[in-house]
Amino acid sequence: MSNELDQEIIEEAKMFADSGMSKSELRKYLSNTNADLLCDERMLNQVIEFAFKEDSETSFLSLDDITDILQTFKSKLHNSRYKSISSFNGLRKGHVTSIMGYTGHGKTTYFYTLLIDIATSCKVLLYTTEETKKQAELKLNILAQKLLNIELAQKAISNIFILSDNDINLASTEKQTLECEFARIREELIKQKCFYFLFDNISTSFFSDFTPNMQKYAAKSIREIATDDNIGVLYLIHPKKGSGILTREIELDDVRGNVSFANMAEYTLILQTFYNIQPPKSFIKVAKARHHSKAQNRYYELNFEQYNEEFGFYTSDKEVSRAYFLECLDINKNN
Repeated sequence: MSNELDQEIIEEAKMFADSGMSKSELRKYLSNTNADLLCDERMLNQVIEFAFKEDSETSFLSLDDITDILQTFKSKLHNSRYKSISSFNGLRKGHVTSIMGYTGHGKTTYFYTLLIDIATSCKVLLYTTEETKKQAELKLNILAQKLLNIELAQKAISNIFILSDNDINLASTEKQTLECEFARIREELIKQKCFYFLFDNISTSFFSDFTPNMQKYAAKSIREIATDDNIGVLYLIHPKKGSGILTREIELDDVRGNVSFANMAEYTLILQTFYNIQPPKSFIKVAKARHHSKAQNRYYELNFEQYNEEFGFYTSDKEVSRAYFLECLDINKNN
């Protein structure tokens, strides 16, 4: 969207407000006519407050100020090819997104697919805890070749930088170890000029067995990477063992370990795969979308393609109803 069109949206909002349109009516109109840009609740509020000239901080912003805010907001988005991500207008710099799912249910496959998707447009740092650097590189090369054309695949691979906790230097205390490792991560992010940081996997990381206080410190450190360095963060977490793999829908409260890792994310996606259905079906639920309520509690079915006996990838996804998800859950439970 051009700068001129941004101004047009704001001026139109001001015109409707001056003509007597109520706040709720203006909100509904803007949400319907400019959904791609104004799906973020905070951005929508900025425009509405400017239109009504309320006695608030935004009352002192000029038209150019609001236009600049819109432009800055858009520059922070990665608009994914996957609807489960684009439903809340893409992954964002400065924000944290988590993906929760059981081991073996496709969580890491989805994570790596998104990594390739992001790397087509910007630099990404991957921190891997379950695979060596060489294993991650091999997987990413296969994914890039399968999902992208040759030119884009080469670009994506060149944009990915990898650290592994196999290379960690253990210090004398848990806090010193955390401080040293997160200093190494931030140094690499700055050195490579990365826009996104992807952490695979919180639940199996080097600090997963640390004390609860040190796990909270780790969560705080990851949060600071997002807010202080304006980096988009995406990480994986596991549900508790025995949370009902076959019998029920996974919820946010099912997170394993320290709840800080679930609570600090603005967006949380939950992945469940039903293996008692042939072929198996995998679903993504947008369980939390803090700044985009319209995306919350929407469901997407992932389309899976098998590469070999041990490896596959998600080529696309499509939105489905909750009723369809529950129907598949019921079939899976009873088979």
